Amino acid sequence: MRFTLLRALPLLFAFAFCTVQGQTLYFPPQTGTWDTRNPADLGWCQENIDSLNAFLAANNSKGFLLLDKGKIALEWYYGNFTKDSLWYWASAGKTLTAMLVGIAQQEGYLALSDSSSQYLGTGWTSAPASKEGLITVRNQLASFMVPGVPFVFPGPLFPDAPADMYAAQGKDGQIISVVPSKDLVWVRMGESPNLGNGDVTPVFTNDIWKYINRLPCSSSLNTNRLFQGEIWPNPGQNVLRFKGQESPNYWRIFDAMGRLLAEGSAQNEWWPGELPNGLYQIEVQFEGEKRRFPWVRSEAK
Repeated sequence: MRFTLLRALPLLFAFAFCTVQGQTLYFPPQTGTWDTRNPADLGWCQENIDSLNAFLAANNSKGFLLLDKGKIALEWYYGNFTKDSLWYWASAGKTLTAMLVGIAQQEGYLALSDSSSQYLGTGWTSAPASKEGLITVRNQLASFMVPGVPFVFPGPLFPDAPADMYAAQGKDGQIISVVPSKDLVWVRMGESPNLGNGDVTPVFTNDIWKYINRLPCSSSLNTNRLFQGEIWPNPGQNVLRFKGQESPNYWRIFDAMGRLLAEGSAQNEWWPGELPNGLYQIEVQFEGEKRRFPWVRSEAK
């Protein structure tokens, strides 16, 4: 699914805040200029804004947009990418599709129980007409978007994001993040971030939130002494080391589904046990501060 960055946001913003009661919300006009907000008026420090920008640039971003109460607070493009450039949403497009169908149903344009042939006509599948007519809008959404094996995560997938965040996640870090309690929306598009192999979009989303949380001048990018560290070697085998300014005093390892596999006290080196090849998240802790790092377990060839 291809969508220009700025044209996608009015739809998402409407979806995120249309149920909020008693608020005056800004919606951009169909033509003309989209209103902006001065980051300084939000209490954000330029040094911290620059750090977020540098982090995004260093991780293969194409574009980043942050809305505060519907108005543009931050807007950056990298390389030759512009606000009118096309890029893919990957699986984040599933969320956009479901959102648009939900809005269409809410406004009376369709019902999930309707036959898809009502909107697509006949002959849109290779099935007999009698079978084709039984396929509903709900069937199409479910077959495309519902996982084969539903899983309930035992803890937050984005520990540094607000608790009421909604996120659309796509391959290579296509991200839409919506927080109704803060009237905040941000979008990141680009190529795969430099965080290791595999699907690292959830980890990358949480790392972006770490920087966003530090935008106010009352916070400091230097308060988390684990923030600039790294897990090494990555990819690796059974011995893990943490390279950073401080040595963590506790660690936990999670699989790609967020399940806790092992934990223990640590200094700079530890052995998580025998694990199959794959993508993991390593959480390290130092004096109450935590950070998760993606780690790829791979046998030596």
